[in-house]
Amino acid sequence: MEGARTAVADRAVVIDVRVSETRAALRRWAHAPASNVLSWVAGSLIIGALLLAGALLVASLSLPGTDPYTPVFADPTAGIADALRIFARNSLVLALHSLVCVAVYLATRPAPPRASRLQERAGPLALSVIAGLTIYSLASQTWHLGHDLASAAHTLGYSNAGLLVRLGLHAIPELTALFLPLGACVSLIRRDRVDDLAAAGLLCFALALPVVATCACIETFVTRFVL
Repeated sequence: MEGARTAVADRAVVIDVRVSETRAALRRWAHAPASNVLSWVAGSLIIGALLLAGALLVASLSLPGTDPYTPVFADPTAGIADALRIFARNSLVLALHSLVCVAVYLATRPAPPRASRLQERAGPLALSVIAGLTIYSLASQTWHLGHDLASAAHTLGYSNAGLLVRLGLHAIPELTALFLPLGACVSLIRRDRVDDLAAAGLLCFALALPVVATCACIETFVTRFVL
C-alpha cells in the first residue's frame, strides 16, 4: 500500500509540474507577446508558402476534370452555410496542428525513474509517428489543393498561377493561421524550449481561431470580387 501511495503521489507531482510549465510559459509570453509570436508567424508563413508552391506544382502536372468546378469563392450564391462549413473544416485542421505541439511536448518528457526499455523508447518512437503523420497531412493537403486549383482555374478561365495570386486574399492569412502551431513547434524545438510546446499549442489555437473565422468569411463573400 505504501508503494501504491508513493506512485500516486509521484504521478500527481509530475502532472503538477507539467501544468506549472504551461502556466509559466503563458505568463512569460504575456509580457512580450509580439516578440515571441512573430517568429512563429514567420515560420507558419514559410510553411504556407511552401504548401502553395507545392500545390501550384501539382496543378501544373494535373489534368483538369471534364466537369465544371465552381468553388465557393467564385460562387455568387454562396452564403453563411458555406462559410460555416469552411470554418468547421479549417478549425479541425487547426486543432490537429495544435495537438502536434502537445504531442511533441508529451513525447519529449523524460522517462520516469526505473523505466523499462520499452518506456525509454516510447518517446523517440512517438516523435517518429508524429513527424510521419504531420508530413502525410501536409502532403495530402498539397495534393488536394493542387487538383482543386487546376480544376477551378480551368473552369474560371485563369492560369493556375493567376488564380493562385487572386486567392492570396484569403489563402495567405488562412494558411498562416492554420500553420501557426507548426511554426511555433519548429521555432521552440530549434531553441531547445520543448517545455513550452504545450502552452504554445493552446496559445496558437486561441490566436488563430478568429483569423480562421475571418478568412472563411472573406473566402465566401469577398474573394469573388477580385476574380
